Amino acid sequence: MSSKKFLAGGLAGGIAYFLLGYLVFGILLADFMKTHSNSTAGVYRTMEDMIWWSMVVGNLAFGFLLSYVIGKAGAHSVSGGFKTGLITALLYSITSNCIMYALANLVDTTGLVVDIATTTIIGGVLGAIIGWVQSKV
Repeated sequence: MSSKKFLAGGLAGGIAYFLLGYLVFGILLADFMKTHSNSTAGVYRTMEDMIWWSMVVGNLAFGFLLSYVIGKAGAHSVSGGFKTGLITALLYSITSNCIMYALANLVDTTGLVVDIATTTIIGGVLGAIIGWVQSKV
């Protein structure tokens, strides 16, 4: 995999992850996730108090992770990227969500399952975008 494919895919994936994450978790599922999350004061930051550099770094890191995996898998197409992104996001989401569920009282079981499913679907979409971008570079 060329560094050009990796960088282009990672940037596209990171930007898409930020936008899709805001749309899905920040707007569409915001009330649902609040219902299934710990409502203790101070647990979640308001938009005004969000630490933006950390959000940007996290989104880009996931974009570059998927770009790397898709590149190594040779899945430089929309369908190949979708499948690889879906599997990678599923495994990543199960890992991070289940460990956090074991360690902290942040979400209930319904929130856990919905977050895993949603992140998996978003990962598939990101994979498709990254696969497409890598096929064009």
